[in-house]
Amino acid sequence: MEHRGIVILAGVLAVVMSFFVVSIVSIIAQNTAPAPEGVPALPYVQWGSLKIGSQPVKDGLPVDALINGVSCGQPSTTKDGLYLILVKGSCGSSPDIALRVNGVQMGSAKWSSGSVVRQDVTLRPQDLRKDIREFVGNR
Repeated sequence: MEHRGIVILAGVLAVVMSFFVVSIVSIIAQNTAPAPEGVPALPYVQWGSLKIGSQPVKDGLPVDALINGVSCGQPSTTKDGLYLILVKGSCGSSPDIALRVNGVQMGSAKWSSGSVVRQDVTLRPQDLRKDIREFVGNR
């Protein structure tokens, strides 16, 4: 008789627990809003030092990012030998980014939503195809 009471109690507890779990899942499902349509992807951010040979670049050089030849970066300039580029997530279907400083290719990257990447860049003076004084100078 005692054994039968334990089995009945275990059955009642199982039913109550099942009801409790189903209720909690139902409440969570009702209060969880789906992601709104049209929300843009997070941008890709890349930053780092930028040197020509061993010299840091001068302040104010334009830094740009291109996807399929279209400018997709938020306009920025170099400061204290550093660059920072923010690439929008809504620009082109290719993940390949071409990075430029003062119109000269300085590297490439793969766009990834929400990534923040540090990439130090050193360009060789012979790769500039411009006068080095356009890139380095007095601070």
